[in-house]
Amino acid sequence: MDDYLTCPLKYKYVHILRVPLLPNHLIIYGSALHDAVGAMNLARLNRQKFSEKDLTDVLLKSWSSEGFISREHEEQRLKTAKQALKLFYRKEQRSKRKIKFVEETFSVPRDKVLLRGRWDRVDEEGGKIIILDYKSSEVKKQEDADRRVRESLQLAIYALVWKERFGKLPDRVELFFLENGLVGSAKKDEKDLSKTWEKIKMVEEGIRGAKFSAKPNSKVCQYCSYNEICPASAV
Repeated sequence: MDDYLTCPLKYKYVHILRVPLLPNHLIIYGSALHDAVGAMNLARLNRQKFSEKDLTDVLLKSWSSEGFISREHEEQRLKTAKQALKLFYRKEQRSKRKIKFVEETFSVPRDKVLLRGRWDRVDEEGGKIIILDYKSSEVKKQEDADRRVRESLQLAIYALVWKERFGKLPDRVELFFLENGLVGSAKKDEKDLSKTWEKIKMVEEGIRGAKFSAKPNSKVCQYCSYNEICPASAV
């Protein structure tokens, strides 16, 4: 969804042509953090012991040295990852929430569209349902964290799928920013779900119609992994 809405040609490169990319340190960093957090969440769900050392061990097992600018760059990012996980561990130790799902996959059909994906985590607190996702990117202010949640297509789709599966909206959706522990929060309503479905249908129409024209934009193209091979790149 995000790839197509950002640039249909990017979607084609990624999901149809499957053009390979060199290892990227941002992906390696985020993936290793996600693996460690997921392992701890799964242990909590199953009421198994899981120490701070266990958390670090999973991080190191998932870590790769590929894609970093230098050895010093890798060491700095690994140090940041360990600090982020220490903060996450201590915050989770104080949490009173009940974990309902971890890495729960979903596959929901609606109007000839199959919505597939997975929720990082779903919590239950005081009878309320919270869908939670983790981000390795950094935000510095609470208002920025909350804005990211309000604007998140990913979380809107999660809320839409929850409504399709269980017949009601989640009470709120959250983004947990691992580097500093900030948690953005928002409540999705029927109007949000309607706008989200419109975007889904627009993407469906574009993909089924093989509409893969580029949407060059200097800011977006600057950070696109395919800007060196794209004939429409604005870089």
